[in-house]
Amino acid sequence: MKHPGTITFVESGKADEVLSVDAVPESVAFAGEGDAAVPVVRVVAQLAGQKRIIRSYGADGALLNTTYEG
Repeated sequence: MKHPGTITFVESGKADEVLSVDAVPESVAFAGEGDAAVPVVRVVAQLAGQKRIIRSYGADGALLNTTYEG
């Protein structure tokens, strides 16, 4: 599946950052692999206590994956 071209990164307390898909690794630009890969167009990071939660969304607004750090 072709990527629409940009990913918006959102984090509380920071200005949204829009990056070209060429500026990020493929593992950030797409969720899944091969024919099942879905383009990520929005990444939202938030703090929950001592953990950072990172959620990736597709063009239709669907949650594609969640990563926990910390």
